[in-house]
Amino acid sequence: MKEFGIVHREIYLKIICQDEYEIVIKQHFKGNINIIYNISHEPTYTLIVSNNINKANGIYHKMIDKWFNYSSLDCWIDNNQRLCQISNFHATSIKNKNLTIQYFVSNLFNRLLELYGYTAIHSSCVEKHGKGIAFIGERLSGKTTCMLTLLHYGFNFISNDSAAIKYIDKEKYIDIFGITQNIFIRMSQTFCSQPQNKKYLKVAKEQNVRCDQCVQLEDNRIVMTPFELAQINNVQILPSTKLRLILIPCYNPEIRETKFTLLDQKSCNILFKSQTISLVHNTTTFLRDITISSPEKTNIERNIAYLTKVPCYLCEQNENTMESFVKKINNFC
Repeated sequence: MKEFGIVHREIYLKIICQDEYEIVIKQHFKGNINIIYNISHEPTYTLIVSNNINKANGIYHKMIDKWFNYSSLDCWIDNNQRLCQISNFHATSIKNKNLTIQYFVSNLFNRLLELYGYTAIHSSCVEKHGKGIAFIGERLSGKTTCMLTLLHYGFNFISNDSAAIKYIDKEKYIDIFGITQNIFIRMSQTFCSQPQNKKYLKVAKEQNVRCDQCVQLEDNRIVMTPFELAQINNVQILPSTKLRLILIPCYNPEIRETKFTLLDQKSCNILFKSQTISLVHNTTTFLRDITISSPEKTNIERNIAYLTKVPCYLCEQNENTMESFVKKINNFC
């Protein structure tokens, strides 16, 4: 059996697994989070991953995930021992089995984030010189496009689409932590026509994805892991950063230069609340049975209140204003 830890700040998920699952779990978190061996202090929670367990102590749940062709696993949660065990994996392929395990471990860690006061929000985030820039907004608002543009110009990757935030009292800043998940890039003709995006055409060809004039939510998109995305842009993946600027993307075909408009705190508060999401996906809601004596519990109102104190701008842009967009961001950094 292998032992290692997944760590962010004071949260430490200790993992004990059969040898074959070590690389599966580490590949999912590769670059996104601090994975270390031989941690001396007490773990927040321990996860055991093994092939066959008939019965274990604790609350029993069966996870069935339709996203991976109804793959399943058995789970036992024992809060007295701070121990979670998963076993009896059933899937139509090794790939689906591995994806199910990765998905479970990710949501388990997200539950620990929740117990330590983090709030999830729709957000793409990049970093440069220790300053985090988050793009917050609805689907198709341009979060990913803005994020990809800045990666092309040397900004480091934090998250795409989902991030967890928490105000750190002692250090007086908002920690924004990237939720580990795949990146979906829609290959519209407008997107593909931009010079900085030509690099994704090879990936589209390999995945048999065509460029299309219409934006289709599921069909014309490529899928990349955070590691692959960072690698193709020659940038780093950072698990988290200090949030210093928030931008609300807004596509405006009429402008010739990117336009930033400072938003008032009341408007920001309403928007941010509308974009909060659950840290634990609905296929693993049973993970809310996990409880610990944590320093604090998730306080959405408090996190949003501090989030509204970060400078927030409406960012009007289009495919022809990316040069001025990057220039404005670089001036900030």
